[in-house]
Amino acid sequence: MVNADLTGTASSIPPPRRATPAAGSASGTLRVRAVRPGDGVVVVQVLGELDLAARHLLAEPVRQRLAGTAAMVVLDLSQINFINSDGVCALLELSRLAEARHKELVLVPSPSVDRLLRLLGLAGRFNQAASPESPARR
Repeated sequence: MVNADLTGTASSIPPPRRATPAAGSASGTLRVRAVRPGDGVVVVQVLGELDLAARHLLAEPVRQRLAGTAAMVVLDLSQINFINSDGVCALLELSRLAEARHKELVLVPSPSVDRLLRLLGLAGRFNQAASPESPARR
């Protein structure tokens, strides 16, 4: 690619580098798995990166669990190593859906998730727990 600068001389601009997938992440995106540790509770374990490309991979399994019989869905985000505004929007949509269905959605945030929610002033918007085993509010 060639780019003309303001002086009219041409300069070569290298192409953008592709991001490499995060360690433990299947294509740099997201892996989701649901487990039922007890009556009335479903834990959705999430691993990888939560962004626009992975948003639907999270939303659909959680929607299915919110439509089920469990009163509480624990979203274990402790293994999320990257989240951006698209991921936060997905969490907000799922929170609204949980409220509409009279279900409790509890987040177990990773440091990345916790930091972004705090920066955006949204940490108080979600019920949070320190671990998926003890979904008591924090």
